Amino acid sequence: MKKFFILLFALILFTACTGDEEIYAPTDEFPATHATTELTVWGMMCNACVNKITNALSGVDGIISVSVDLNAELVTVEHDFDVDAETIERTITGEGFNIP
Repeated sequence: MKKFFILLFALILFTACTGDEEIYAPTDEFPATHATTELTVWGMMCNACVNKITNALSGVDGIISVSVDLNAELVTVEHDFDVDAETIERTITGEGFNIP
């Protein structure tokens, strides 16, 4: 009986981890809940720069998440629709970084 439960558990675990998840695009019935803005940012040299940008953007109302890729010089911001790209750019340049 113990082997049966182990096999059953393994089967459940396998089916839960097969990666068959679907990504749904926004539709009229299910609209997008937020926007994503990606910006190239010059002048980031170290993790302190990453933290500076992340902390500054996280303090802006309506910003959901911030991801900074130091090597690619890329900042990705998920935000509410009422936050515009100019606000994000001003926040980054206000910290001393350049946006080409």
